[in-house]
Amino acid sequence: MHIPVSEWSDVLSGIPQGSILGLVLFIIYIIDLIESCGEDVKIYLFADDARLYNHIKCRPIVDAEILQSKNDKFTNWFHRWLV
Repeated sequence: MHIPVSEWSDVLSGIPQGSILGLVLFIIYIIDLIESCGEDVKIYLFADDARLYNHIKCRPIVDAEILQSKNDKFTNWFHRWLV
């Protein structure tokens, strides 16, 4: 029986998966994410996960626009660093 195998390919960016050092390197890699989104942004960072959030309270439209603005900066950072 022949099991299909993917071809090897060079990896031009990213963090080594499954390594102890990988998480530390990832944190160093994304350390400027909060700064690029603005000081008042709320981001949870855990291991290799980042979550942007905002409380939508009394001013739903204004709060949603603020969140969208932060999300745009968040997205721009990811595109700039090819994440």
